[in-house]
Amino acid sequence: MLLGVREVVAGYGKKTVLHRISLEVGEEEIVAMIGHNGAGKTTLLRTIFGVLHPREGEIHYRGARIDGRRSALNVRDGIAFVPQGHGVFPDLSVLENLELGAHTVQKAEVADRLEAVYSLFPILGERHRQQAGTLSGGQQQMLALGMALVLRPQLLLLDEPSLGLAPFLVQRVLEAVVEINRRFKTTILLVEQNVRQALQVARRVYVIKVGQVVYTGAPESLAQMQKLWQLF
Repeated sequence: MLLGVREVVAGYGKKTVLHRISLEVGEEEIVAMIGHNGAGKTTLLRTIFGVLHPREGEIHYRGARIDGRRSALNVRDGIAFVPQGHGVFPDLSVLENLELGAHTVQKAEVADRLEAVYSLFPILGERHRQQAGTLSGGQQQMLALGMALVLRPQLLLLDEPSLGLAPFLVQRVLEAVVEINRRFKTTILLVEQNVRQALQVARRVYVIKVGQVVYTGAPESLAQMQKLWQLF
């Protein structure tokens, strides 16, 4: 097990969003979390990454407790987080965005890391001098993924990477998620509103409802959408 969340309670101010939620993610897995807006999926990713601190419960990563510590330490130890909305610097070039993502990487390794990103997303190499804000939504999402990948994370937290994208771009981005997992052996915890696509790429799935896990298992078990709607 790479990541373990145990009975975590978290929220914002006086509002509790996560109610003793637990989950596990194994080495090199793609695990999807699905559920309605407001179910607590983003809150859980933010808590794992260290943006929020849990009120109760424990989070374990590679056998050590990480709940309550700073996000910078989680980044140092191999956790990357790609939030909703692409998360790029629009006024900087593609290359400058990637170099910012690689600010903790040793200089001798940066070129190889950039080349690996360009091999996965050739359009970023072709447009490395272009201002990020002028890229299409799909290209900005690829850039956001690239900024995380230059760190070679062991655990990648993805918050709705297909949000706002055209259907053909949704397919391309989620294919990239699978390729990241295969090529770099990266473990991925994926929050995704596109349920059908998420079930196609994940090895296991958690269904979250009102801050609690109501289902966990193989995605094939949810192939009959009637069962999924009952869970929702």
